[in-house]
Amino acid sequence: MKKVLFMLLVMFALSACQSKDSYVKEFSDFVDKVEMEAADYTDKDWKKADQKFSDLSTDLYAKFEEELNADEKAEIVKLQATYAGLKMKAGVKDAAKKVDKLLDGLKEGTK
Repeated sequence: MKKVLFMLLVMFALSACQSKDSYVKEFSDFVDKVEMEAADYTDKDWKKADQKFSDLSTDLYAKFEEELNADEKAEIVKLQATYAGLKMKAGVKDAAKKVDKLLDGLKEGTK
């Protein structure tokens, strides 16, 4: 059942972009949304976003690559870099929280 649902979602995502312009806009809107909400993302949110990013970066990019001009390709690279930066920032924050939690545990253990 999960595979069927996943395939339907992928097919919907692939059919959602009917032109290169709508593809670039969808990618831009997606990265903007992640940028605005990333601070509140859970692991589940990131997994969902990663799947969408993968679809936009690979499957849909391949579909429109030949139609994209140099400026549009540069915009896609910029969007990919922005998303990667957001992921890295979220990972650093998560690691810092884990270190703080570990240090708090160590402090409690020494009392």
